[in-house]
Amino acid sequence: MQNQVHFLGFRSDIPVLIRTAMAVLLTSKREEIPRSIMEALCLETPVIATDIRGIRDLLDEGCGLLVKVGNTDGLALAMAWLLHHPQEVVAMGKRGRKKMAEYDVNNIIKLYEDIYQQSTGKDKFAVSLSGLEV
Repeated sequence: MQNQVHFLGFRSDIPVLIRTAMAVLLTSKREEIPRSIMEALCLETPVIATDIRGIRDLLDEGCGLLVKVGNTDGLALAMAWLLHHPQEVVAMGKRGRKKMAEYDVNNIIKLYEDIYQQSTGKDKFAVSLSGLEV
């Protein structure tokens, strides 16, 4: 059992580790912004995570596998599914990366511009951030 977990300490090569992993697991009871999942999705690495707010939204549309909080049997089944469905895992990774494109800052700014334009009828959306026009 002691050879199954390795404490790696501080690492500056996290993208490399995520890419070499078969999957990223996040079994939290609560997450506000699950950055580790977002990083994994950007790198097309499959994700298995708990079915909670924040995570659920990122993994919808077949971008990952969800299990109930505390369901260790479900977690084991999800890991086994990944092992036995390599083609679906690749497709899942591609869907995850595509989904993360929605979170690009330019897309977010465009969404705010649309909301502003719809609510005010004005065409220009400008926000001053430390004296810069965005």
